[in-house]
Amino acid sequence: MRLLTTGSCAIVVAAVSTCVSGCAAAPAPPPEPVPVIAVVAVAPSSLPKQTQEPAAPDPEVAGVPVLFGLSPGMTLDQIRERLGTESSTQDYDSAARMWEAASHDTRRELPFLLGFDTVVFFNDGQADPNRPVWHIYLRDGRLVQAKGAIYPEVTDERLKLSFGFPPSCFINRDPKGIRETFGADDAVWVDGQHRTFHYFLRRGVAAMEEADHIQVLDIFTPLSPQRAREVAQALTGR
Repeated sequence: MRLLTTGSCAIVVAAVSTCVSGCAAAPAPPPEPVPVIAVVAVAPSSLPKQTQEPAAPDPEVAGVPVLFGLSPGMTLDQIRERLGTESSTQDYDSAARMWEAASHDTRRELPFLLGFDTVVFFNDGQADPNRPVWHIYLRDGRLVQAKGAIYPEVTDERLKLSFGFPPSCFINRDPKGIRETFGADDAVWVDGQHRTFHYFLRRGVAAMEEADHIQVLDIFTPLSPQRAREVAQALTGR
């Protein structure tokens, strides 16, 4: 974060003495001294850190993606207002061990390429198909990446929830809506379980399709063209 620092300045308020008229034979006593008051301008760099906390970017202004009311830069408290109470939390090292135990190369996975220090899970392990499972990756207390998923049973008639991006990229819908909405991928990868991962790195969006459905959607801060090329190379260089 960039801080603008101004030099300190002192504004001195001086007293002006006023003579009081009195008897010609007895001059008025000298006025009592008036204290000098120094007012010091406080430089911004000396203010408490919390007063300079940057606000989350306005999605409409900054062009960052919004998914289920979430957007990059939100605080954990703002996320809780949308998703409720978290079910569990992991630090970076615990998350890395979990991914590695599942045979994932963390050098090739988007959360690790974007960078985070904490993962917060919402609705993890819940049976309600209309409450998405969320993995929220935070850095310095703010959202870096949000991963929302629904894994419905084919026969589950209770499933009514669908969220995503207009016009046609929505969770639990036809995967053709991914490219209809976002066009050509910056990177695409198919894993050993026949799941296809689409990355739109300059748009700040990713999607995973499986069994003819969009099952996972991600948002993150859009990457610059140069950074998008670097991340795309890492994602596909498996």
